This record gives sequence, structure tokens and C-alpha cells, in this order.
Amino acid sequence: MEITPGEGTCILDQTGTIIWANSVFIDYFSHRSPVLGSTFTELFPGPDLLCRPGAVFEDRDKLGRRRHFKAECFSTNNIRGEKIGDIVVLQNVTLMRTLVEISKYSTQTKTTKEFFEKVLWLIKDTYAYMGIAGFVARGDELEVVSSKGWTEKLKSMIGVQPIAPDSLGMAGRSAYHRKQMVTTIQDYAYLPTAKKAIERIGGEFIVVTPLLDHDKLVGTLTVFHNRELLADDLEVLQTLCNQVAVSLNVRLKEDELATAADEAGLYADIIGLKTLDNNMMISKYLEMTGTASMDVSRGYIREALRIVKRNNEMIENIKDIMSQAEGAKKISLDEAIRKAIPEAEDFAISVNKKVSFKITPHEDLKVMVSPLFKEAIYNVLNNSIKHSKLPSVDIDIRILKDRTGTRRLEIADNGPGIPDELKSEVFRRGKDSLRNKGAGIGLYLVKRIVNKEGGRIWIEDRIPGNPSRGARAVITFMAGPVKG
Repeated sequence: MEITPGEGTCILDQTGTIIWANSVFIDYFSHRSPVLGSTFTELFPGPDLLCRPGAVFEDRDKLGRRRHFKAECFSTNNIRGEKIGDIVVLQNVTLMRTLVEISKYSTQTKTTKEFFEKVLWLIKDTYAYMGIAGFVARGDELEVVSSKGWTEKLKSMIGVQPIAPDSLGMAGRSAYHRKQMVTTIQDYAYLPTAKKAIERIGGEFIVVTPLLDHDKLVGTLTVFHNRELLADDLEVLQTLCNQVAVSLNVRLKEDELATAADEAGLYADIIGLKTLDNNMMISKYLEMTGTASMDVSRGYIREALRIVKRNNEMIENIKDIMSQAEGAKKISLDEAIRKAIPEAEDFAISVNKKVSFKITPHEDLKVMVSPLFKEAIYNVLNNSIKHSKLPSVDIDIRILKDRTGTRRLEIADNGPGIPDELKSEVFRRGKDSLRNKGAGIGLYLVKRIVNKEGGRIWIEDRIPGNPSRGARAVITFMAGPVKG
């Protein structure tokens, strides 16, 4: 039998009482009771079958940190070959098990946020840190994705940091220099308000570790603690962060693939639904030529050709948006609305309805938005026209701004309204939507577009408390600068 230095070892007699233990073993359980003379289960509650092959046992140390031990047992015999006791060797496998769990989370989670939620909880619970936060590198900034033990106020102060040598947060500087940074709260020389917030949650020592996978910066991990982390503690934290970095990079790549597939699906849905609508409009104009004079028929054919051209332009515009991604050119909200209205008017003709629009003038109609907003607005207008039981549809459009700078675009109609129990259901995608003449996809697309741009959408009663008197679609969003 060979015992590796650093493993906790003890000898038990026939009654299970510890009659000898090395210093490592004694240190493991010194916070419980005297080791010599105790039974193993008194020191380490839980394991009924101590020497079961492959068994791993769990407890917490004197600092509240979770520990996992693997036990190996060796019988001791007297000269007659009779068993007189056992030698028990405990190997601390906490770090190894934690690393394995972190690696599993990269494939067992569906989003980066879920990954960090599980990883941070695991690390905080295992190593008893007071506070911990995970940042993801996005371009030249760090953004906090998840935290444990942090207040919302603290996250609002340092939740987004530039990656720079003079960043106002430790995470930004640690990421820039690509090295672990350690400080005390007394020496914390960054944002004074953040320092006070850290003090309020009991943080005395701060450690920020960059998350690097093969020299690629993917984020940082920030730890607050109420005691100094010694060299061994920092080494363990660095090892944990090395595994977090590798697993996070895998998770981010999965997110990128999922986002690309999701966006491709969104653009395909926009093109598919818009083409269905345009085909209806073209068919209607061509149908109208059958009972019209030659001159009027020529006009209808020109209108049909105009829609064919517009459909081709729409497809090219979507392709441009896809290729430009984040750098896509913005348009004013006013332009988005005024481009959507003629398309909605053509759709109204295709379903034998009249439609009128009232736009309340407002300076925020000049704010810049994604060109996809035009498609979102069109689909809201389309939905109002499609579901109205009246031959004439009246639509009011206005925009408001609150004190935080959030814009609120309201589109109200005089249609049949939407019952309260269905107000959230209208944003769900219907089965086989595109095959069923686009039914059940319009507002679903609106929600996806609005969410993609960081906004929200919901349905209200046009007249509060009276769902049967029309509906109001409300879109809130943060806009770009005002067009000059």
C-alpha cells in the first residue's frame, strides 16, 4: 500500500475507533471534536458503508466550504492473519468534481445565462464565497450575465465595464491586462459608490480573474469574500476559472449557432409571410381587371407589377439586413411607419376593406430604429385589418416617451378587440402558419422582431375595461439618436 503525501490517513481498531491519524486527517476534522478516540462516523456523518468501492462522501469544513472525499480502505491483520482493524485513506476530490460539473454545464444548459447561473451557484456553494459574478466579453465591453450575493444596485453600477487599462471597474482592467487582480476593500480605488455597495454586503477582499480559453478572452469572474484568499485559494480559483473559460467558450459558440439559426428562421418567416400577403394583393388586382375597362385594367396591372417589384425589393432588403447584422443601417420611426402604411393599404384592398390612418405628430417620430421595425409595424396594421369585421378600419398611431428615455409606440384600431384571456396567446405561433395563409404568425413575428431589438410588446383595450371596442398594440423600446 502506498499513501500519497497530502492524503488524510487514519487507523481504526475493530470497534471502528480511530487510534492513529496523520496531520492531514486531523486537520480535516479538527473543527468537530478530538480525532483520536472518536469513531469515523462521529467525525464524518453520513457514510454507513465507509469502504464501499468508488464511494464519494461529502461534508463541509470549518470555513463552511463543501468538500468531497473518496475513501480507500485496507484491512490490517495480526500475525495469525486475523483482522484487527482498517487503514482508511481519504482523498479530497472536491476540485476535480467541481471541474467535471462545470464542464458538464456547457452541454447541459441552453443559454449563457443558464450556464452562469449553475456555475456560480456551484462555485459559491462549494467554496462559500460571499459574492460572485460572471461577466461575458462582448466586443470591447464586459457585461455581467449572472451573480450570486450581489445587489441590484451594485450590478447597475459595474454591470457593464469597458475593457481598458483605465476602466472604472476591476473587471475591465483585469480583462485588459489578462491577469488575476486581488485587492482589499480598503485599497479599492475604483468607483466610490461601488466600494460602499461592496462594503454593505460584507465584502472585504476582491478577486477578479479573466476567463481565457487559448488566449481568447471570453469574460471575467469576480469574487467578494470576508476573509483573505491565500495563495492556495487563489490557485484553486484560477484553476476553476480556467475550466469556466473553456466551458463558457463552448456555450457561447452554441449560442452563436442558435442565434444564427434563429435569425435565419426569423428572416425566412418575414419573407414567407410578406410574400403570401403580396401574392394576395397581386391576385386581387389581376382579378379586378376582369370587370374593368382596358384603361382601368392597365392601371390594375401596373399596381400588380408595382407589388411584384416591392416584393423583390423586400427580399433584397432582408438579405442586406442579414449580411450587415449589427451594422445594419437605421431608419427613422417616421420612415418605418410611412413605408408600412401603403403596404397595409394594398392589403386592405385585397380583402375588400377600406382603411384610414391617423398619426399624432411627435418629435420622437424622428428617432432611429432598426429597419425591421417597418415589418413589425406592417404586421400590426395587417392584423388590425385582417381581423376587423367592419368594412372600414380606423387606425390611430402615436408615440410617447417616459422619463427613462423608453419610447412607447401605440397602434389602436376600432376592430372587435381581444378578450383578456387571449391577449398573451395572440403572440404564439400557430401550427403550420405559413401553409394556412399566414394565420397565427403575424403578431408572433412582431414579438420576435421587437424582442430582438430589446423591446417589449403587449395588447391593451383601446377603451380600458371594454375589450369589445378595439385593441391597442403597445411596443416599448429604446431608440437610437434623433434623425437630424
